[in-house]
This record gives sequence, C-alpha cells and structure tokens, in this order.
Amino acid sequence: MITLLASLASVGTSIWLVWGLVGLIGGFMTGRFKGDGSGFTLLAVIIGIAGGVGAGALFAALAGVDDRMQYASLIASVAGAALLLWILWLCVRRPRTDD
Repeated sequence: MITLLASLASVGTSIWLVWGLVGLIGGFMTGRFKGDGSGFTLLAVIIGIAGGVGAGALFAALAGVDDRMQYASLIASVAGAALLLWILWLCVRRPRTDD
C-alpha cells in the first residue's frame, strides 16, 4: 500500500490535470448529449472527472510511472471516465413511452 502511494507521489502535476481534463470533456459531452437541462451536465462533469482521475491514478499506481506509462495512463483515464459515465447514463435514462 505504501509503495502504491509513493508511486502516485512521483506523478507530475500536469498528468493529474490531463486526467481531470479528459474527465471534464467526457462529462461535458455526455451532459450535452443527454441535454435535458436538469443539472445532469454538472453531475456528468463531476462523475467524468472522478472517473478520469481515478482510473489514471489507479493505472499509474499499478503499472508504475515513466514516460511510456504516462501515455498508457491517459488511455486508462479515458476508459475509466467512459465507464463511469456509461453507468451514470444507464442509471438516469428514462424508459421509452410508446404514446
């Protein structure tokens, strides 16, 4: 556990910001796609940032930190944000009515 936290401490600030930006963009796009104006966009942005930063940090902690792994952690960040946003979309979607 301590080695995982130590490896996260060596990750630069810029990669944390990139992970957050990935989640922010994904959340904003998801919120605008849904577009019902009920505050879903803000919730999607928060969930997207959490997914992006969480997945990127988890990948960096497990795989280590070097130049190649930072690029791979970016891919993990995209996947983590997309997964959490997809789960959010499944939770809040409304059933279709055939009226």
